[in-house]
Amino acid sequence: DGDGVVDGRDACPNTPPGTTVNASGCPVGACFPPPPGMTNWFPGDGNANDIQGSNNGTPNGGVTFPAGKVAQAFSFDGTGDVTYSTINVGGAYTVDFWVRPTNAISFANLVSNSYTDGTQNYGQLYFVTDRIDYYQGGSFRFLSAGGSFPLNVYTDADLECHGPVNRVYLHGNLAAPGARADGRDYENHIRLRCTTT
Repeated sequence: DGDGVVDGRDACPNTPPGTTVNASGCPVGACFPPPPGMTNWFPGDGNANDIQGSNNGTPNGGVTFPAGKVAQAFSFDGTGDVTYSTINVGGAYTVDFWVRPTNAISFANLVSNSYTDGTQNYGQLYFVTDRIDYYQGGSFRFLSAGGSFPLNVYTDADLECHGPVNRVYLHGNLAAPGARADGRDYENHIRLRCTTT
């Protein structure tokens, strides 16, 4: 419908031209149903609860819940994280979130699967100075362009893993072209954090 949100992610198709929309393609301030197939939703509204499924998280260390893009949000100070129990999303999934980085640090881990013993499948999405880097199975896969993830600005980021190709979208636009995936299923802990490595 021309609102700047990829049609496959647009929760409100046929929005009238000129309407200001959010990252889901719905008019700003409007309530909308979760997209079909959504299994988990972690808004960070004062807690780490899953409002779509039953996988409530555990905040660890310096996690707070200040005002965010929509209501409250997770805020990480570099010492804490939020972990979620086993979520078996298989080999096709989308991770969608808003991020507002305030420091140009190197390799701030934004979202990842837990990696503990070298046998688990995992992926890691990092904020690196002013871009996004993605690693899977311990190997670098791709990055977005320098300057594509600015400081002190809310950026809508999506990691899509569907079939043999992974992609990163920023504000609904392809920001990192696909790279061949390992074809791995993800069935271990999900971790949200902002820590340097």
